[in-house]
This record gives sequence, structure tokens and C-alpha cells, in this order.
Amino acid sequence: MRVELVRDAGYDVLAMEFVPAQHTRKNTLIRAIRNGGGPDTSATAAYEEALRDATGGVDIMLAQALGRASMR
Repeated sequence: MRVELVRDAGYDVLAMEFVPAQHTRKNTLIRAIRNGGGPDTSATAAYEEALRDATGGVDIMLAQALGRASMR
């Protein structure tokens, strides 16, 4: 969900594991570089339709920090 929100904010995003999953589950690094373009509409759709709906319609804190108001 975080990757889609950051892509929606106009960044190129790469999510990668920097510690093997056998050592810790919280090991995902999200690298974001401003791409100079506008929002990625495919990321918007992925977040709104699939990912956020999977949480029962509850936004995550990052959505609020990026200034995204809940659409539902």
C-alpha cells in the first residue's frame, strides 16, 4: 500500500528487502525518487480499488501524511 501511495504522489518507487526474511519480517526498504511528472493514475487506481478496499475502507497513516483525503 505504501508503494502505491508514494507512486501516486509522483515518485518512482523501488521496494526491496535488505535483510533476509528469515531474520525479520520488517525488512522492506522503500526508495523513492521524484520523477518530475504528475501523479501515477495506475497507482491511484491500485490503491483506491484494490489495496485500500482490502483494509475495509480504512486509509493508512501515510495517506494522511501525503495529504490524501479518504475517497469513501
